[in-house]
Amino acid sequence: MAVASLSSRKQQDIGVIMKKRSYCSNIRMVGSQQAVLFIAALALSSYGDAVCPPEFSISATRKATFVGCYRSNHVKTVLPQNTLMNYRSTIDWALWARNVFATDLIEKCGEKAVEKGVNYFGIEFYGECYFGNNPDFGAQHLSCNDHCPYGVGASSEMALYKVELGQPVSIFFNIISHF
Repeated sequence: MAVASLSSRKQQDIGVIMKKRSYCSNIRMVGSQQAVLFIAALALSSYGDAVCPPEFSISATRKATFVGCYRSNHVKTVLPQNTLMNYRSTIDWALWARNVFATDLIEKCGEKAVEKGVNYFGIEFYGECYFGNNPDFGAQHLSCNDHCPYGVGASSEMALYKVELGQPVSIFFNIISHF
């Protein structure tokens, strides 16, 4: 696909997304750098203007699929608070600053969910992983555009993932649906 084949409106939309969100810093530049950036921006814009996490590989046969970002507090939370693994002390903040998502932590929590045999895991306060089979979807849903940076929950936020069979679909495969 050539960059020229994109409509000027689509190119403008991508430019706006790229300026608002500098989320393409971890994409390797091969071939036409501009085309790669346009393709990446199209993939990232699949949720409108929001940039939500993709799927992550967590084992040879399992993937983690982002479900949503939820408010989490002492009154209501999407997963039980007594199922904690705390990885905050292991966070490589410099790595996160260079990447779009906290892939290392998301995969680590996902691997632990597979070990525990649960269907869901959530990440709260940047490095606390919670696990369970029955999320409480009555918790307040938050936009991933404004909450859950790096694909993890911040203070009083939980990024929820579902453990599923299979491997993540390539970013370039998902692009086809945008044309």
